Amino acid sequence: MEISKSGKRIGWIEFASFFLGSKQGIELVASSSKTFWLGCLFIVSAGLARNYDHHLLLEEPLWLIGPFFMAFFSATLIHGIVCKMCKLTAPEIGSKLLRYKAWLRCFLLTAPLAWLYGIPYESYMDVLSATKFNFATLIVVSLWRVYLMSRVLCVLYNMKALLAVCAILLPASLEMLVASYFKGVNIVGIMGGMRLSPSDQFLLSATNFVSVASLVLFVASLIMYLILLERKRVKVHTLQLMSDSRISSAVYALCSVSIGIWFFIGLDAQNSLNNKRELLALMREQKFDEVVSFLDGKKESDFPEGHLIFGSRYRWAGRGQIGLLAKHEELDPWVVDRVSENVRYALKDQKLDEETISEYGYILDELGIQYKRSKEE
Repeated sequence: MEISKSGKRIGWIEFASFFLGSKQGIELVASSSKTFWLGCLFIVSAGLARNYDHHLLLEEPLWLIGPFFMAFFSATLIHGIVCKMCKLTAPEIGSKLLRYKAWLRCFLLTAPLAWLYGIPYESYMDVLSATKFNFATLIVVSLWRVYLMSRVLCVLYNMKALLAVCAILLPASLEMLVASYFKGVNIVGIMGGMRLSPSDQFLLSATNFVSVASLVLFVASLIMYLILLERKRVKVHTLQLMSDSRISSAVYALCSVSIGIWFFIGLDAQNSLNNKRELLALMREQKFDEVVSFLDGKKESDFPEGHLIFGSRYRWAGRGQIGLLAKHEELDPWVVDRVSENVRYALKDQKLDEETISEYGYILDELGIQYKRSKEE
């Protein structure tokens, strides 16, 4: 790899052309050491976009550590596969580090694609529709990244398009397979006969689809890789890159503004998540008087959109939610409606013991919630 001595400026147009797979845009990004730090900042903004409405950012540092770890791990893994495909010879070993740095810069700078994950679909539609749109966004971002990083390999390593796609899909499909396994819906709950909500049913189906698709893509990519491996090795060309291309202030401004925007958007969501955490803590301890005091004056909008703020339906927390209904006369109507909905859903599949019925049965009868006794056949 050779670095020319004439630098160029990375402005709005060059920055946008990189995301379209432009050869010039990719070379400019790969040639500037400053894009490494820019990519790190964009990872921070992407982490905010993905997690501002799901995790308490100040108390759960994994939202920041995780993306950095996965970015460097994936970049290194793919680069190792590429080096094997290209079979770099001894004279080229010295250029390995330079190529890795160029590759890493491009890899990190794909982070802004994750901004799409921050679209708050839950605020504009029902939970099921929001879940479908979130899954569609995942597919779009994944395909975009595969295309973009394949183009980067074509530019930096003179690889053919098919081989480049295989180099990306091999580790990416394996990562997706592992992630879908650990992120799936609790299988024990499903096998136990628990009823799933429509959004959970779709999420389970989507998770199964991703698992199967990832396995198929991994096997197909591996077979294609082995076939191509028997052919002539990729000839790594001498790449002309500009020396330390300058990044315009407009691009730095975009990065700074993106962090500020996601942080500002996340303030309200963080307050909502904190309300949910405090509420669930009181619910678990069945401190219903304190729950009533905590909810006094709060609106449904003070809690996360689309979340089961009183607990999960298919992981129903025993008598906790029924116990809260005993205070229904002191609660706002929206609270009674949400808790009653959860209890009705849970009691379609669960039976109550005599102790629970004797303590809370009259409340269920008063609210018109049907239930079955555990001794009924």
